[in-house]
Amino acid sequence: MEQTCKNCGHNFTKNYCNNCGQKAGVPRFTFRHIFDEAFHAFTHADKSLLTFARKLVIDPGGVAREYIIEEKRKKYFNPFTFFLLSTAISGFIEGMDLNLKENLFHFNNEYGHIFNVYSKFLYLVLIPIFALATWLLHLRKPRLLYSEYTVYAMMIVSVFNIVEFFSHIINYCFTALLKSPVEIGENIVFVIIFALYIAYADTRFHKNFQKPSWVKGFASGISFFIVETAVGIFVIYALFNNFQGLGRVDFFGIRIH
Repeated sequence: MEQTCKNCGHNFTKNYCNNCGQKAGVPRFTFRHIFDEAFHAFTHADKSLLTFARKLVIDPGGVAREYIIEEKRKKYFNPFTFFLLSTAISGFIEGMDLNLKENLFHFNNEYGHIFNVYSKFLYLVLIPIFALATWLLHLRKPRLLYSEYTVYAMMIVSVFNIVEFFSHIINYCFTALLKSPVEIGENIVFVIIFALYIAYADTRFHKNFQKPSWVKGFASGISFFIVETAVGIFVIYALFNNFQGLGRVDFFGIRIH
């Protein structure tokens, strides 16, 4: 029986519209349907948020290569949406960690909260600069567009958001348990490990169109933290010169009051 798609108005005869893909007989939204849709989107679909997060953490360079170079766009959850979600969630968890420390140790950390918010917005500065550094490192070989490296850089920052999310969860749990402030992500060991991780991502990303180089990959990883440090210093400078408040900022092991 021919029917009209309620989404695009196209006439079709099977279970799905052959123009936009919407299913025939879309049900009304009951609370059970809302729950089923949300649960399925997060956990079961091939392009679910959690599936994409797991694949991105395990093989960021491979995922970026397939999405950007091999043009497998329908295979994955939208990385632009994922970046925004991961940034917001990471900022929210960091805020919870800051609130716990304020409550346990009885101090007002206005600087810490403002730094948390501003630093997340300035990822929009970090991404194109880190992309430029990576693009220049690979400039002599058959290369991608700078704009394509920007998408790659956004995926790396998304992974950084995931790492920060779990580090703040660990900080929160151990701070609550030990009644002592814990900051596992604010040291040079974390920087070196993540720089090596970016080197791994870099070699996987470039493997099909130029000889992978761990030296260039590690240089790309170091450039990530150079750019992030520069952005962080700018935020801290702006805070202490334009905002009169209380508290402190912990930045890679440096505590600034």
